[in-house]
Amino acid sequence: MSMERFSEEQLEELEKLAESATPRPWYVRRLDDDVAMSLIGISTQKDSGLGERFGVMFEGTELLAATLIQHPRYVDSADEKWHENADYIVAAANALPSLIDEIKELRKQLAELIRRKTPIKAR
Repeated sequence: MSMERFSEEQLEELEKLAESATPRPWYVRRLDDDVAMSLIGISTQKDSGLGERFGVMFEGTELLAATLIQHPRYVDSADEKWHENADYIVAAANALPSLIDEIKELRKQLAELIRRKTPIKAR
C-alpha cells in the first residue's frame, strides 16, 4: 500500500466535498418490500430494524444512496458485498471531517517541532 502524502490542496478538496454533502451522521438502512426488495441504503436516519416499506413507512427523501436494490434489480454489485460497501461508505463519510482535522493539527504540531528543532521522541 502506498504511503503517499495528501497535499494541502487534496485535503482542502476533500474538506469542501464533505462540507457540501448532506450533513452527517449517515446511517445504513435495510429496507424490504415489494417495491424495493432487500434495499440496502445510506440514509440520514438510523435503521429501525423493522425493514420498513419504501414510500409507506419510510420516506425516500431520507435515502442518499443504495448498494442493493434487488427487485427490480437495478442497484447491485458483482461481488455481492452490499452490506460491507454500505458500512464502509457510512464509516468513511462520518469519519472524514475528523480525520482531515487531525491531519491538519498533526502537520501543524510537526512544523512547530521542526521550527524549534525539538527532537521527536518515539513512542
